[in-house]
Amino acid sequence: KSGSAEPVMLFFDASNAFVASGSRDLYANAPQAVKDYITANYSGFTPKVNGVKLTMADASNQYVVFVSNGKVFKSVRIKSDGTFVCEK
Repeated sequence: KSGSAEPVMLFFDASNAFVASGSRDLYANAPQAVKDYITANYSGFTPKVNGVKLTMADASNQYVVFVSNGKVFKSVRIKSDGTFVCEK
């Protein structure tokens, strides 16, 4: 980390094609559709303050939200329109 700039993560597929860039962002900054999805599908889980905003190769955005219920920690990826992508 240099100065006050946040690091940017770059993602490439197996053939080295650019897939996305990502940067830390506050959960509070995520679109309402993302928050609504988390509320509806992860009751009993609390979102962490920080997440990751991904800017995909097609310029669309996706959000990685980290949630926990105190025992289980999950990483949930959601498109800006609230469409589920994946969970780890």
